[in-house]
Amino acid sequence: MVICQTSFVGQRPPHRHDVIGSPWDGKINRPHAERVVETHPLRGANALHIGAALVASEDNPATLEFVTLDRNLANAAEREGFVFLGP
Repeated sequence: MVICQTSFVGQRPPHRHDVIGSPWDGKINRPHAERVVETHPLRGANALHIGAALVASEDNPATLEFVTLDRNLANAAEREGFVFLGP
C-alpha cells in the first residue's frame, strides 16, 4: 500500500540523507516523475508521489494500493493503473 502525504504539518519533511537509495532518490524517481507530470495535470510533488509508487511497484502499479485524500492525485494514480483506496 502506498500512502501519499503532501504536507508535513507537525512533522519535519524528509531530509536528503533520509531518502538516499529510496524511491525518493532523484536518480531513481526522476524519469517516472517527469513522465507523470507530462501525462497528468499534476504539480511536481504529486508527480513525485506517483513516481515513487511506480518505483516501489517495480513498474507494476496493479500490485499496490494507492491512498490519498487529494482527488487529482487519486485520478492520476488510477490512470497509471494503481488501485485507489480513499473517499
